[in-house]
Amino acid sequence: MSIHIGIFGGTFDPVHKGHLKALENFIKRVSPQKTLVIPAGVPPHKKESTTPISDRVNMLRTAVRNFPDTEVCLYEAKKEGKCYTFDTLTYLHKAYPNAEFTMFVGSDMLLSFDRWYRVEDIAKMTTLAVFSRNGDDLE
Repeated sequence: MSIHIGIFGGTFDPVHKGHLKALENFIKRVSPQKTLVIPAGVPPHKKESTTPISDRVNMLRTAVRNFPDTEVCLYEAKKEGKCYTFDTLTYLHKAYPNAEFTMFVGSDMLLSFDRWYRVEDIAKMTTLAVFSRNGDDLE
């Protein structure tokens, strides 16, 4: 039996109302049976956060506690060094072997998607749900 899992990742430094509104819209439009919110430890495309990961995780857990069937996944938070989306998806496919995944991607990140590490593999491992961050980038 297959389960549909939504993936909502980010640095969340700090988590804010924009993240929560995007998460709410993602869940409403994609209708996953379960949603994993994944805080990045060391994202490959940004400078390392100055806020300790433990603080970001605690803030995120508090922020998403009222979202149904949503939990914080600590895979990237616990991983040493940079963590690529490919690594996370590989882990998730092993942890949830019967799952289908849909991953939230902001429109700004979509513009660089062709340069992501192992992009062809990522495209086979998940469906992308792309959302405009500010509404003026729909083209």
